[in-house]
Amino acid sequence: MKTRKGPVSPATSLAQLTCREHRLNPAVSPNSTVCANTAVPVVSTGHTSRLLPARAGDHLPILRLLLEAFHGPSASEFHAQLDEPGYDPADRLLVKVGDTVAAHVRTIRRQIRIGSVVFPVVRLMDLATAREHRNRGLATELVLAAEQQSRERGDLLALTRTCAPQLFTRQGWAVAGRHVFSTAGSRQVLAQLQATSEGVIRNRELAAPYTPLQSTKPAILVRPLRRIELNEVMRLYQTSLAPWGTPLRSPEYWEWLLNRGSCDRIYVALEGHNAEAVSHEPKRLCGAMFVREARVVELLVESGRTDVAEHLIARVCSDASELDFWQVRLDAPTGDPMHGLFAAAGGRLHEAEEVGGEVFMAKLLAPVVALETLGEQFVTRLREAEMQSSAELGLELTRGVPTRPGQVVESARLLLRFSEQGVSVERGATGRSYLSLRRRDLAPLLLGHRPLEKWIEMGQIRASSKTAKQLGAALFPQLPWWRPPLDDLLAC
Repeated sequence: MKTRKGPVSPATSLAQLTCREHRLNPAVSPNSTVCANTAVPVVSTGHTSRLLPARAGDHLPILRLLLEAFHGPSASEFHAQLDEPGYDPADRLLVKVGDTVAAHVRTIRRQIRIGSVVFPVVRLMDLATAREHRNRGLATELVLAAEQQSRERGDLLALTRTCAPQLFTRQGWAVAGRHVFSTAGSRQVLAQLQATSEGVIRNRELAAPYTPLQSTKPAILVRPLRRIELNEVMRLYQTSLAPWGTPLRSPEYWEWLLNRGSCDRIYVALEGHNAEAVSHEPKRLCGAMFVREARVVELLVESGRTDVAEHLIARVCSDASELDFWQVRLDAPTGDPMHGLFAAAGGRLHEAEEVGGEVFMAKLLAPVVALETLGEQFVTRLREAEMQSSAELGLELTRGVPTRPGQVVESARLLLRFSEQGVSVERGATGRSYLSLRRRDLAPLLLGHRPLEKWIEMGQIRASSKTAKQLGAALFPQLPWWRPPLDDLLAC
């Protein structure tokens, strides 16, 4: 991509940027003077092209661009995005050609849980370029600008889901995360529950409305959510999902999720013979389920309560049968026992990096800080593996792989020194025991995308010694990385 030379052009929509546009475009010299009312020229075209943050007046042309590129989002979904807590129009970066929005990307700041560590991340969404301005590198410019902006804000990890992985791969991103869901016939699941699970299905007629069995056991009632019970749903979310990639959700964010309208039904499960009693006080919930048509988007139950999960699944399968949805889909982390239920009912578990051309991708924005932030997790893993907490492991991070014998590739060297207090990172050294890998593969390695043995078998990581291999296997295990789809589900 060629950078337009000459003086920068004025732009009235950069009031929020306060003299930092040169950092948004790596092609512009850091010594150049770019003030609040100027924007960065990014390409040579018939009109001046400028990379700048959006303002409120840009929302309508942005929506038109997204509708042209993706045939969505709907107007209700777009307005819901504007109402999201903490939303700022400047979180959208644009390339304008003249006064036309030629390209767009939306950045969303989040915090996710990686074990006991809260990790600041940024998500890149809705990357789009107008048809007449494609193949000019505008999308690449926006990705680079979003990465730089996020580094300055202190985000450590960038995430996205995309159908154009090649574009992100060229910028050092890597596939990290899998689509995990099960599908099965609704009536087959009900038949399986009737045959194997006491108290879930009472009536032998599968088409009959779902009713829990009244027995000596405390009754489990499934009914729609009452807004007064939102705090209980928040509690279930905090305790039921494994903390590997799940985003933190504030009370304001939960309110926004419910108002967004991406799910048409939200069911909760209560236990006790007085569960049906009407009360103005919130009751303790033992489960919750978010449903869109015949898809279970998020299933939350108390630890070990498979019976509660079965009651909730029975409800959605009964609804699906009545509404002529013959197949039910369950989105849940790997290892969820409900996947076994669907498999026993003749269903299928889908677990793949790519589904429908879409993949999850990640990139570390500040590798050293990220490694130091995860120090507590590393020490815990060494202790669980019964290895010395004073161990050392080097990382050799290369930009690419040699294509011919004797070829030298650019690399960075880091030495991780572990202690009871965490990890310190020394630059420029690796020690005798180290792992050699491409820089872009460090993100999926830290996120537990696959076990180290598989990385080595595929030739993407090389261990310098047996000790390096043992340390690496203890520090970088495969993790049940899971991002609930509820956060990404668009409004109806």
